[in-house]
Amino acid sequence: LYREGSTAATDVLLASEHSVSAPPELGDRVANLCASGVPFGSRGTVVAIHDPAEGCVEVVMDEEFIGGSTLQGTCANFRGKLCVWNHLLKISASDSKGIIDNVMPSGSGKAVIEKLMSDIKQDAADQKEADKKGAKYS
Repeated sequence: LYREGSTAATDVLLASEHSVSAPPELGDRVANLCASGVPFGSRGTVVAIHDPAEGCVEVVMDEEFIGGSTLQGTCANFRGKLCVWNHLLKISASDSKGIIDNVMPSGSGKAVIEKLMSDIKQDAADQKEADKKGAKYS
């Protein structure tokens, strides 16, 4: 990925800069940016963390790929890979909320989405209340 406004071919945006240097955690969802032997953009889940100084994690990818392993029998064939953390982009839901807040300007539909979500929650609460009342009369 190239840095915005860059003019030199070597002025690249490192994956570690994009991940905000957050340390890996078990269960993190990730996308591959430049890990060797893994297709670009492949998504997976962190299942093991090695020495933090080395920055390596074991990832089970969502789909099989050539060059994948079983991670010593802990996952299906062609789905596992030992990757350098800085070569992955963390895409966990907790990170996504902040990104969406920054990317979606006010008035761009964000209010509509929030209204829809609150309506869904209210409908679920109303249905739950109706189910309770129905159980009392049975």
